[in-house]
Amino acid sequence: MPKKAKPLDQADVIEQEDPAEEVPADPPEEGFKLLSASVSLDNPSSFLNVRAEPSISAACVGQLYQGDEVTVLEIVDSWCRIGDGQYVSAIKLMPR
Repeated sequence: MPKKAKPLDQADVIEQEDPAEEVPADPPEEGFKLLSASVSLDNPSSFLNVRAEPSISAACVGQLYQGDEVTVLEIVDSWCRIGDGQYVSAIKLMPR
């Protein structure tokens, strides 16, 4: 039988240091890619809309085609951010 988790009490809380004192992480080296992916469409003659926000109702700001390669900078729900104000559906991308 799995152990039941105990509720947290004040002794379990770790105080956070002042964020102003944090040492910034080294920036990634030039050419660093979080994830390289290519567009994979059910119908290769169609296209994938690039949206301004992670929503199908957001404005279309571009299009990608079968085999186009992108760099995924962030994953937001089922959307991948591929640039500033550029999101595509995660289910249409295949990792490279």
